[in-house]
Amino acid sequence: MPTACDISKARWHRYALDVVGGKVVACKQVIQTCQRYLDDLNDDRFELRIDRIAHAVRFIGILKHFKGAANNQPFILEDWQLLIVACICGFYWRGTNRRRFNEAYISIGRKNGKTALFAALMIYFLIADGEPSAEVLISANSREQATRIDFQMVKGFIQKLDPRAKTVKAQRNQVKVAKTTNMMYVTAADASKLDGYNISACLVDEYHEADTSAVKDVLKTAMGNRRNPIQCVVTTRGFDMSKPCFALDAYAQQVLSGEKKDDTLFAMIFTLDDGDDWR
Repeated sequence: MPTACDISKARWHRYALDVVGGKVVACKQVIQTCQRYLDDLNDDRFELRIDRIAHAVRFIGILKHFKGAANNQPFILEDWQLLIVACICGFYWRGTNRRRFNEAYISIGRKNGKTALFAALMIYFLIADGEPSAEVLISANSREQATRIDFQMVKGFIQKLDPRAKTVKAQRNQVKVAKTTNMMYVTAADASKLDGYNISACLVDEYHEADTSAVKDVLKTAMGNRRNPIQCVVTTRGFDMSKPCFALDAYAQQVLSGEKKDDTLFAMIFTLDDGDDWR
């Protein structure tokens, strides 16, 4: 892992340069994400803390895959995944201990590793981020999605990490960390049942299926008492333009293009450019 003096050697940094320079084929929005990262390195309001990135990447690297040909292999982040982790975990408001981003919006096609990445990040925020009494929630448009896919990914990583459940115990719909009050929950896709949480990190998966933004909004307001909360909204996009995901997507694109200013939202949108042949 590079030091602050040689960030040019970091894989995520090289990836951003290669995307902007045209060496890596990418859509307009991914190019804008990479350019924004490069620009923010020279913004005096922010500082990129390499030690925090290294801490998160090392932790994720301890996790092991548990399915198929990758079973028992360590979680090695791809370059685009590294850039997401670097931005979410590494950017701070200069001179403070407050992370810059408190919301992340990621739109990417199926079978590209988004569920594994954000399951790993939620485990990191639960165990290793240093937040006292961390409270991590996993939500999706249906409880089945959150439980059967997202939480099963979390449980699989945890069972490889601590097979005897001496420190981290994954139960039916929650995870407990021994000798702490740190907890992870799977939540119902019902905003009326989400009161009372004091969230430090949350995942809202497959947001394109949500009919309203109620669950996302309630979870976001439940983060108000935390120093460094993060809400990660992840989606494979979908087709119904009337759903709230497309309003967030449009807003994120305006932030990436510079049309709107929002220094607390990180966005990375993998899609087709106008005129691309989807076939």
